[in-house]
Amino acid sequence: MRFRIGTEQWELLQKTGTTAAYNVQSNTNNAVGICPAVSMLDHGVNVALGGDGYTYDLYQELGFGVIMQRIREKDPRVFSGEQIRRFAFENPGNLGKRLFGVQLGMLEPGAAADIVLVDYQEPTPITGSNFLSHMTSAFSGKVTDVIVNGKTVVRDRHCTQIDEEKILAECKVQADQLWKSLD
Repeated sequence: MRFRIGTEQWELLQKTGTTAAYNVQSNTNNAVGICPAVSMLDHGVNVALGGDGYTYDLYQELGFGVIMQRIREKDPRVFSGEQIRRFAFENPGNLGKRLFGVQLGMLEPGAAADIVLVDYQEPTPITGSNFLSHMTSAFSGKVTDVIVNGKTVVRDRHCTQIDEEKILAECKVQADQLWKSLD
């Protein structure tokens, strides 16, 4: 039996200010279905890009999310630029503001001033009308630097605040212990 969500549930999520995370690759990998993000956005629900730990490349997650919505709706025109902007920037930024008291997702006075730099040689000119198409289809794997609230946390594709090798080694130890505990 499949659980179906309709207008009444969308209205409840919208009225309560709930933000739904769309963890597209994790959900696809677990075969739990494709989130009806376009319908939710159309009904005023805050839907935000998530990763659920499946990937740390949110440009890849975003691109995959757009493709999956178009497959779900059987229409290559769905998930408009405005919806993508709200989904990728505005809604997560509003959630961050509500939870942490700081504006995220935009460059303006008082915001956290987070910036992501990408090394991207565009095959066609980038304009205001096609920027989101470039972002959703070609920025994956291109992030070189990340600045969070004025502090560089990634430089030349390497984290500056942590020892990546040490953490990866510890992850392998912990993963081995976890798998052994499941046997």
